[in-house]
Amino acid sequence: MLSRTTKIMTWALIAVVVWLPLQTPIAIAVYQYGHSLLLSRGVLLLKDAVVALLLLYSLAATWRLLKLRWFDKAAIAYVVVVAIYSVVPLLGEHQSLSAVSASAREFGMPVEAYALGRLAQLAGADVKL
Repeated sequence: MLSRTTKIMTWALIAVVVWLPLQTPIAIAVYQYGHSLLLSRGVLLLKDAVVALLLLYSLAATWRLLKLRWFDKAAIAYVVVVAIYSVVPLLGEHQSLSAVSASAREFGMPVEAYALGRLAQLAGADVKL
């Protein structure tokens, strides 16, 4: 019998993988036909919010089992570099916050996916499914 955490992580991962290729066409349709920039941004930010919640959930479920390895530390260092490079434009050239945050989201997405996969597997998600 699968544990509750295993079921949640497995189905959440399936939902994220299904949502990823759909989010952009849906956001475009919402903007083009619904004429709503705010709702279109919300559609795109939904993935980030769900992934962040899943990361927190899986981290809470596995923090005692997690042992950081060199590749985990490299991913964390990459996120720190992206954060630093995101602050610098705000200080110097006065770039808009939305442009800088969108750029940081794009650069951070691979690390989000990596961390989610690593923690979900550690939480017992059925990766065969």
